[in-house]
Amino acid sequence: MLTASRSDASRAIKYDHMVGCRKAPVLYRQLLDAGGEAPARDLLFYFAGSVRAFDPSYSGGVRQALAEHLKGLLASAGNFSDIKFIDGGVPDYEQLYLRSKFCLAPHGSGFGVRLTLAMAHGCIPVIIQPSRVAA
Repeated sequence: MLTASRSDASRAIKYDHMVGCRKAPVLYRQLLDAGGEAPARDLLFYFAGSVRAFDPSYSGGVRQALAEHLKGLLASAGNFSDIKFIDGGVPDYEQLYLRSKFCLAPHGSGFGVRLTLAMAHGCIPVIIQPSRVAA
C-alpha cells in the first residue's frame, strides 16, 4: 500500500502544483486527512477516451491495438472486472483515476492531460508511444 508521511503531504499542498490539474491541492488534502494512506483501488487498469478504430494514425495504432486485445481478453472466460477500457467519455472520468492502480496515457490527443491526471490522482501512468525511444 502506498503511504506518505503527514509532513510530506502537508508540504505538498503548499509546493507541489501540477500544471493542468487544479484538483491537486484537494487530492493532497484528502491524502493528509487519511493519515497518508492512499485510497483503496479496486481497478487494476483504466482508460476512457477516443479509440478511433479506423484511424491508426491518430495514436500510432496504440489505442486500436490495445482495444482489440482487451476486447478479446474481456470476452474470454476469465475474471477481468478490474479492467476498464472505455471507447468514449464517461461521467465519472476522474473518479475512475482514483479507483485505478494503472492508467493508460497513450499517444494521441490528450496524452499530456491524461499523464497529469494520472499523477495527480496517484494512478501509475502507462505510457505507450511507439515513435519514442527512451535514452
